Amino acid sequence: MDKAFELEISNPKQGETRATASLTLPATPYELADALDKIRMDDLRGICSLENVYCELEYLPQFIIPNVNLYDLNHLAYRLYNMSEWELDCFEGMVIDRKSVV
Repeated sequence: MDKAFELEISNPKQGETRATASLTLPATPYELADALDKIRMDDLRGICSLENVYCELEYLPQFIIPNVNLYDLNHLAYRLYNMSEWELDCFEGMVIDRKSVV
């Protein structure tokens, strides 16, 4: 997996005229900081608004809330990025199975 997510992020506190930034996850700490600087986020652990443009795992975006902590999502992307094909298949089986239970 080359990239887990491609996102458009924005700062929800800016209202209608908010700036946006494109970001590919997993990202380095510097890439995250740069993207958050572009959208003028003061609190780097704050919640930003995001739109999922692309996800390697088609079933996954439905489980991600729109106002997610970017660092948490990047951590998930990093973990998915480092999984083997077998581990990704197991992960998909658990996620799909969990969805049918709920």
